[in-house]
This record gives sequence, structure tokens and C-alpha cells, in this order.
Amino acid sequence: MSRRTIPWRLHVLPLSIVLISTALALGGQTVTEALRYQRGAILDGQWWRLISGNLVHLGWSHLLLNLAGLILV
Repeated sequence: MSRRTIPWRLHVLPLSIVLISTALALGGQTVTEALRYQRGAILDGQWWRLISGNLVHLGWSHLLLNLAGLILV
């Protein structure tokens, strides 16, 4: 019976998302406010908020629930 292994490359993106999201949460409220999705700021040219808004969370419980969902997927 052969054992199939999952290539390590498949884990890089989810692990990166976990690490980046956790680091941003550790940055506190200042980091969250600077990176959260704000439509007016995006229209004023702060386009990075389109991506960073998906990585910052409302709080630790929100972050943990999202990361649990990511791990399940």
C-alpha cells in the first residue's frame, strides 16, 4: 500500500495568510484602522485597502473564526 503525501507547496498560501493576519492583529487598533476597507479612502487612491481589508479583522474572535474556516477548507 503506497502512502500519498501532499506537496508542501499547497500549504504555503494558507500558512502565509494565517501568519500575516495574526501579525496584523498583534499590531493593534492603529494597524487595523490604517488597513481596513474604507470606500472613501479607496476612491481617494488608497488602493491597497482592497487587499489589506481582507486581512484585518474586527477582533480576535473574528480572526480565529476566519482562520478556523481557512484551515477546514
